[in-house]
Amino acid sequence: MTIGERIKMLREETGMSQVDFANKINVSKQTLYKYENNLITNIPSDKIEAIAKTASVSPAYLMGWSDSKDGKGKHKLYVNIEASDTEEAIFKAVQLMLRMSGAEDKADTLSKEEALKLYELSGFDNVQTVNEQPTTIAAHFDGDEYTEEELDKIKEFAAFVKSTRK
Repeated sequence: MTIGERIKMLREETGMSQVDFANKINVSKQTLYKYENNLITNIPSDKIEAIAKTASVSPAYLMGWSDSKDGKGKHKLYVNIEASDTEEAIFKAVQLMLRMSGAEDKADTLSKEEALKLYELSGFDNVQTVNEQPTTIAAHFDGDEYTEEELDKIKEFAAFVKSTRK
């Protein structure tokens, strides 16, 4: 499910019209329409926060990083990221999560400040840096929480990463 689809679903669950929901998050009806239909995928972090608050869900759920509306789902992704400091590691980790959730445009234009804010809102609480090139990226899945389509996207992302090697 894309971020736009999730926004639309949550708005409908609240029973709000596009006009009412747009007013609550301080955007125009046209902008909300573009969010819901994935015409704008570069959604500012303050709007992610406003949407999540209005829909009573966590930003992590809204971004697709958790399957639990309170953001405390079982999914955890462990990735070694080469970085000189924790802020850089957080920045790279948030970019990776955005790319994996289909928000490549947002990942490409993300500032460090936005990444830190999204990280803070996400509920994740552990980023570690390593001083050498990572040799392993591992994910642990508890059961059947991913559809075949989602697993295909994960495989496509892994192929993309391999294609960027020098």
